[in-house]
Amino acid sequence: MPMILPSQWRNWAGYYWGPAMGLVLGAESCRYGGPDAGGEVFCEPAVCWRHRTDHTIYLNGTSIGTITTQTLICKGSDHELARPLEGPSLPDEYTLRCFLGYFRGRLAGHRRGKFPGKLIVTGRWDLRKALEPMLAAAGRAVGFRSCRAVDESEALASEIGASAPGLTLAVDVGHLATRLYAWRGGSCLGVAGMTDVGGRQALRAILGAMEKRGLLVGDGTTRWLFGLADAAEGAPGEVGGRDLASGLPRCVEVRRAEIVAALEPVHAGIADTCRAAIARFKGAADEPVRLVLAGGGAGRALEEFLKKGLTATVERLAEPGAASARGLGRILAM
Repeated sequence: MPMILPSQWRNWAGYYWGPAMGLVLGAESCRYGGPDAGGEVFCEPAVCWRHRTDHTIYLNGTSIGTITTQTLICKGSDHELARPLEGPSLPDEYTLRCFLGYFRGRLAGHRRGKFPGKLIVTGRWDLRKALEPMLAAAGRAVGFRSCRAVDESEALASEIGASAPGLTLAVDVGHLATRLYAWRGGSCLGVAGMTDVGGRQALRAILGAMEKRGLLVGDGTTRWLFGLADAAEGAPGEVGGRDLASGLPRCVEVRRAEIVAALEPVHAGIADTCRAAIARFKGAADEPVRLVLAGGGAGRALEEFLKKGLTATVERLAEPGAASARGLGRILAM
């Protein structure tokens, strides 16, 4: 009789009695957690390497199904970089099954081996619609007894306080686009607007600002500079890169105001979408309008820009990137 490992027992027990799990699938990163995890939300990139020879998929640098890190940087001809959830071609059932199995194991690791048995998923509209028909089969294959997908507005509603009086607009700034959802008195009015301006365009704007100074910086440095825009104005930060003229390493000092100025065109596009949504959904002239910023691209610089350019009340969640994941946790706890 073959020996059954304790991890296998926990996996099987999770199918029948395991806790619930919420998973937000994003183009660049995925967030996950559950109502029994103390409200903690975990975030990991959604970057895959596909081996060109044996077609093995490596999530975040190592093969799916193992504890992964972001330490592997491969630029050889044997691998190709891909973000399967970004599009335009969306993942098939096999890739979805790999993703679900990976994050199920990761959450079990955070819960001392307690594998989740119930899954609720959300994501941007086109991704959710594409994955929904194959979600149940992919989930059962990796050990979930039940799986369902919910609209992102449903996940955000409980987190942003959509039942407040007046018009409430959730501004969800994602990597690929910014989506606006509207509520009035707790009733969802649907999608209020969408623009293809998001976190990716913000990173490109910062990269362009550095290139104007004759410096080529890497992806990690660009993201650090994006975070600099969220910090209070203070001493300049020093960043390193490659001089575009000589090709040699060089360091420059960068102030927060410089990054904020580079992001203004991106913020202006989001502000225009907000103005159009307010004009479309606002009822009486004296109706209060509340904008709540969510999503990984909703930084403090965007909050300041919207407060200056809009008459509505603008709020930014304490952890805007975790808004949808925390909303899923509230749904699971009901």
